[in-house]
Amino acid sequence: MSTRMSSSGPIKLSASCSKLVNLGQLSAQKLPLKQSILGESMHFTPDLNRNSASLTGLAKTLNVRSTIRRKIKIARWLTNKVAEYDICNDFWSMQKAEIAQPFNAFSASVFLPSQDIAVIGGLDETIPNKPAFTNKCMLIQEMPVDSYQNRYIEKQLPSMITKRGCMTAVFHEGYIYCFGGINYTDKVMKKCERLCVLDEAKD
Repeated sequence: MSTRMSSSGPIKLSASCSKLVNLGQLSAQKLPLKQSILGESMHFTPDLNRNSASLTGLAKTLNVRSTIRRKIKIARWLTNKVAEYDICNDFWSMQKAEIAQPFNAFSASVFLPSQDIAVIGGLDETIPNKPAFTNKCMLIQEMPVDSYQNRYIEKQLPSMITKRGCMTAVFHEGYIYCFGGINYTDKVMKKCERLCVLDEAKD
């Protein structure tokens, strides 16, 4: 039990209230809460209106997210390998993917919350001396072998409406969005399309 002075005299505070007051005294400081998501860090400021349980819940939520998104993965052009960056341990490694042909040059890799990556479009050079942009999309799924090893397998996704390469693609709220790019017909493109990865509906 502790006391604080007010205009009406001393006020007795319980142990739990004392902890909350002590937390409030730090409200002017930003306490770094490291979050291993894309190598960034997040800051929060304690608030007197939040109790200890809510702050603990926030920390647990961030820890869960950092565990889920433990790696960044990129498909390496003209190879059958996936580059992995281990965020927690700060190192790159290469893993072989079980795919029918090497990843296309100028394709886009989209890292998904499921730990899989979508590889979209690019320049298909399967036919010698006849390169062509493609609208094909594939999902590269991670299949854990044990605690230290994994393997990547290929699954076909619905093709894009327009063939393209050198585009930008991102994941946002259940959709993969593809912006711009180039091809031999439209040259520099100003078109956007999206794919819902939940039911694979494209529009």
